[in-house]
Amino acid sequence: MRRASDPLQLTGTVDVQQLELPEHVAAPLDARLELAGTVGTVTSPLVVWRGWTLRDVNARIAWDAAGFRLDPAQAQLAGGVLTGAVTWARSAAGRMHPEGWVKLRGADVNELSATRLPEGRVTGVVEAEGSFDGAAGLSAINADLDLAVVEGAFVALPVAALAAESLGLPPALWERWPFRNLAGHVKVRAGRLQVDSLRIEQEGILWRAAGSIGPGGDLDLAGSLIADPTRIRLPAAIEVLARTVADDGGRIPVDFALDGPATSARLRFDWDEFSRRVAERARDRQGERLEQILEDTVKDPEVLQRLRDVLKKKP
Repeated sequence: MRRASDPLQLTGTVDVQQLELPEHVAAPLDARLELAGTVGTVTSPLVVWRGWTLRDVNARIAWDAAGFRLDPAQAQLAGGVLTGAVTWARSAAGRMHPEGWVKLRGADVNELSATRLPEGRVTGVVEAEGSFDGAAGLSAINADLDLAVVEGAFVALPVAALAAESLGLPPALWERWPFRNLAGHVKVRAGRLQVDSLRIEQEGILWRAAGSIGPGGDLDLAGSLIADPTRIRLPAAIEVLARTVADDGGRIPVDFALDGPATSARLRFDWDEFSRRVAERARDRQGERLEQILEDTVKDPEVLQRLRDVLKKKP
């Protein structure tokens, strides 16, 4: 007689057609299971989960009295390859929950994000890897991921258009703003994306940010912008000072905060702190020559006086 603690032994092939599943599996599932004792393989041509379409799903399955495991598992996702492993284990409370790891290579970020952005899109090739834990069920998965998107662009994305406009960039960049690299470490907690570190490299511009993004796209981010002063629009007085340190790269960070709904976010730059940093750098670089340089350069008396006021502020 088989004891309750013994794993169930199964041998044979099972073809499943048009199986309806809960937990965000949108399309009826076709699958094949080939079983031998406590191990086997499961394959499916198509699985639609949470709006993502996985093709050519293939996994080794093993089980015992405590639960079962898919390891290794592989599928095609958004033109890339998704690999990983997942274990459904029984908790002390008797509830089954999944945990495991995933790795994604060469996927189209536009396809992955198309159904998740309120407006606009992001293009590029994404790579990501990390772990996940669904202790509260599939509807409340927690995840920790390292991700990178290369050679992409923000296309008709309201928050990117706001940033480009605020920095005085050409209108063409409001519509499509390329980036070389977007990388960071993110966490998913209760449906909210927590950004521990985000780095976006664009031509002459580097963004660093941290904060969180809500399920509906509400933003709560802060960080710094480091830019070539010749590429962005600066307040008039600060621009003159920035030119005096151009030979030092002019790459002085300006702090920013970004919050509100993604479609109508608020972006604020701390130009007061930026001007203090610029003035400090200018004094270090130009010394006693600085005021004479400004008098020779600035013809507007009001701007010149504002510059003098900035320079009087000690760090």
